[in-house]
Amino acid sequence: MADSAADTAPVTGDTTIAPDSWVLISGLKTDHRLNGACGKVLKAFDPTKGKYTVRAFLSPAKHDDVLIRPANVAPVPASDMIETVRIACDGERAKFLQSLLFPRQHPMFSQPGNAPVPALLGMPLTVKKVTPVNTLGERADYDNRFATFLMVAPVSGFAPPEWQSYVGPVHVWRPGGEHLTIRDVDVLYDYIYGTLMDLYSERALKPAQHLVPAALRRARLERFPDERPRGTGAAQAPAPSSAASVVGTSSLPAGSVTLPARGASAASAGSAASAGPAASTATSTPAARAPAAGAPAAGGAGSASAASAPAASTSAAAGGPLATAASTVAAGTCTAPGCSAAATCRCSACHAPYCSAACQGAAWATHKAACRPAAATLFTRLLAAPATDGEAAFEIATRFEKGPAAGAPAKDVSKAIDFYWQALEAGNKKATPRLQQLLPALVLQSGQYPSLRPFADKTSWADVRSSPELREDLLELVDELQAHTDALAEEPFRGDIEGMRATAIALGMPNRTAYLRFLTPANVERMRRLYYHPYDRAVARRVGQELCDEGGAQAMSAVYYLFMWTTPYATASRRAGTCAAELFEQAKTFADDSAAAEDMMREAAMFRRREMALLGYPKDVQRMWDGIGDWRD
Repeated sequence: MADSAADTAPVTGDTTIAPDSWVLISGLKTDHRLNGACGKVLKAFDPTKGKYTVRAFLSPAKHDDVLIRPANVAPVPASDMIETVRIACDGERAKFLQSLLFPRQHPMFSQPGNAPVPALLGMPLTVKKVTPVNTLGERADYDNRFATFLMVAPVSGFAPPEWQSYVGPVHVWRPGGEHLTIRDVDVLYDYIYGTLMDLYSERALKPAQHLVPAALRRARLERFPDERPRGTGAAQAPAPSSAASVVGTSSLPAGSVTLPARGASAASAGSAASAGPAASTATSTPAARAPAAGAPAAGGAGSASAASAPAASTSAAAGGPLATAASTVAAGTCTAPGCSAAATCRCSACHAPYCSAACQGAAWATHKAACRPAAATLFTRLLAAPATDGEAAFEIATRFEKGPAAGAPAKDVSKAIDFYWQALEAGNKKATPRLQQLLPALVLQSGQYPSLRPFADKTSWADVRSSPELREDLLELVDELQAHTDALAEEPFRGDIEGMRATAIALGMPNRTAYLRFLTPANVERMRRLYYHPYDRAVARRVGQELCDEGGAQAMSAVYYLFMWTTPYATASRRAGTCAAELFEQAKTFADDSAAAEDMMREAAMFRRREMALLGYPKDVQRMWDGIGDWRD
């Protein structure tokens, strides 16, 4: 007990503080160490004891649950609440990015930052692993790309082994009690992943130019020009992001509260609007996971999702389609009969505006007949969008996944994949997780691997691994195929001829003098077809035959080597090889710690396997070209 005064003493102070509220402790006469500490109310005021149950935080790693009288606690002022961010891992049933508030007096803010690159960029961060909100099964469930890239080393661009796998969810904050918004994390990740990783892979990173605060400020203004005041070149301080209710906050090391809305725009890329998980990731960067395209609700035309993402989070009444709480809804009024309220959401299939999901559900009986024709008209308009419109391409892809209910002429996964590639090329990174989910089935159904034909009905590598029929000797093959499909889905095929030429020269590609003359727009387009249709024997054979007819064996060899050395997944392979080599070298320095050396050697071996796995597809292309002329060197 924090205070041994008689329980019968008169009760003074506020007795209405709710559970989960943050408080400051003061005036204790018997346990002075708690004075000045912050705490979280675990149980409401107990009249029989005359005290609150409070969890007092004494250090980043220590807390005590104590009974304290109302006179010795006071709510933390709103001005002392600091924004932090929780980042979910892939297998969690939680919002991907959550804004959480903690008192400025919390001892966690006294911890130094541990993320080296953010510190160099002027945004020091402390990144801490926390407990998932639900049970995770597969190793892939623990993947957390945001966390991994936040922890990369400035010299190599690789994260330490403990931040590469089995990461799980993390809690991120700024040491010293500065605010950290979702937009801050989003911008930082986008710069590390979208800019620094390319520079690392091309060995073009200049620390004095790319690892300085000014570089991040420039990237932020390019991403969010609304932060630049008119007529000046200075960045404006971003508005604090709003957040929806926090899922599973008890898993955090020191508790959390929901961040209240503070006037941030619903269209802000960093805001976690009340629409749910999809709303907070609608403009997210590559690691932001797009929810799976949902099936239509019972009797409804289709599903909808927050901020025009492909999946829904709440069902409408009466079995109708789900309403979209989106910032992109056009101004207008609800189209439900008898309702004239302002529209705040829309039907995902035809985009008819509604004021709420409940109103949409009530109107489903009258809306149903018009929904599908209107969705088909909208689908036609989307098809007319330019190829550079990544959002339109992404929505077309999700509609091809759903079929006629979403306005597409038919359900066509192959066309969905093509449009996801187009979305990725246009910079819409939401396509990456969808491609990672769809490509396994494409490979399994290709028939390229006879040993995997019994699993042609599976839709993911996890399903294949969990199958009791899978032989142990096939596990390595499945891991290799997953490494390849994941790498393909992460980067689009840019087709930059000058960039490919420079890569071939810099890496010393064999026979480059003779082969580079085959780096033509027509052959680059053929490489694009091979890249975007992995393990499609018909595509590979057609490309091989075209090359043979036009340039014979030399043309086939040239395109094969150019494909093997200059495409994005080849860059990923080299990156994995570099990481393996660095880890092998580091392991040699642990002569006195055999356990640490063994761990590092295992990680190095994992990267070496990934390197070889990513070289596997060109070899399969080579096999698929068998019989088309005598082309191999």
